[in-house]
Amino acid sequence: MKKVLLVAVMALVGCFVSANAQGLILKVGGNLNSYTADLESAKTDMNKSILGFHVGAGYEIGIIEYFAIEPGVLFDTRGFKSEMNVGSVSTKMTENIYSITIPVALKGKFPISDDFKIFAGLAPFANIGLVGNKKFDTELGDLSIDKKPEEFKFGNEFGDKNRINYGLNFNAGVEYSKMSVSVGYDMMMSDGINQGDIKGTIKDFKPRYNALKITLGYRL
Repeated sequence: MKKVLLVAVMALVGCFVSANAQGLILKVGGNLNSYTADLESAKTDMNKSILGFHVGAGYEIGIIEYFAIEPGVLFDTRGFKSEMNVGSVSTKMTENIYSITIPVALKGKFPISDDFKIFAGLAPFANIGLVGNKKFDTELGDLSIDKKPEEFKFGNEFGDKNRINYGLNFNAGVEYSKMSVSVGYDMMMSDGINQGDIKGTIKDFKPRYNALKITLGYRL
């Protein structure tokens, strides 16, 4: 795990070393992370969103007057929480995943004045899981049992988390001088959980980790 985190830090540092280069945009923001599934038996109101964050940078490369490409790298979070009540027993589970997201955004930029622009973009992205954990809290009447977070496994066996995922980000925002603010949505297009070779309805499960994002940017 330490080696994976070291690689993540090196990736972020590599994005900042050319901080004087034109087009570099530092980014920080908040996530509303969620989990979805398509299998009817897995659709439930028990799954709820949790707050997260992202921080990193992008490098904007102008192609033509109103169009640009922006590759980037972000330290990012995923996850969700759920709650199940059976009689007097209430069980809450919170899942957090820490990851690296690598988007390549296609941006349209439309100037309103010399300093003020609006923009919209579409960004295919890869998401690489670094480490994650689950925490269970159980209440039985007045008795509360809190378990320590348990690290879960990334792997290729049934039920393991898939370390590498991919998806599309849709975003739009405004830019004033060197500052920008945008709203975006990460729509995962790959399964977050390994389903193995089991045939039948479980193949329609499609577990996805999505995120609604608000991002503040500063152009160097």
